[in-house]
Amino acid sequence: MQIYLQTMAGKVILVSVEPSETIKSAKAKVQEAEGFIASQRWICCGQELLDRLTFEDHDIQAESTIDMVLSPKKIRISIRTLTGGLLNIQTEEQASVESLKAQIEEAAPGCFEGVAPEYRAWVFKGRSLEDGRNLSDYSIESGSTIWLAVRKNARRLPEELPAEPD
Repeated sequence: MQIYLQTMAGKVILVSVEPSETIKSAKAKVQEAEGFIASQRWICCGQELLDRLTFEDHDIQAESTIDMVLSPKKIRISIRTLTGGLLNIQTEEQASVESLKAQIEEAAPGCFEGVAPEYRAWVFKGRSLEDGRNLSDYSIESGSTIWLAVRKNARRLPEELPAEPD
């Protein structure tokens, strides 16, 4: 049977499903076909459809329209501070490195006290996290630990880079 998914933006997606198929299985199909990264919530007649149940269980008929709401997936990560302390932070899976840095500094003011910005580093699995990227770019997921570190050599900040020759 075919159902219609309507996104918050008004886009309508036609999906072929079996009545005995679980909602979770259908969501996976849509995620693969459409490339959605966020968690999907499907709502029909004011009720959220449960992943473990089937379309039959929810009494969803062919040609039904289901509202799809995307919500960012939350992850819980640990931050190891310079003093060996451990912070636990909840953030979004697609959060930017910049927003994570702001969260860390808000949760632990002074965590880099006395360390100039060009010497600060946020490290995951031996790689420095770079501004302009997302946590998912580094495969950071719930349970991951990010280490705060001090660089031996100053990292040149963009405003300090020499102008490119003409």
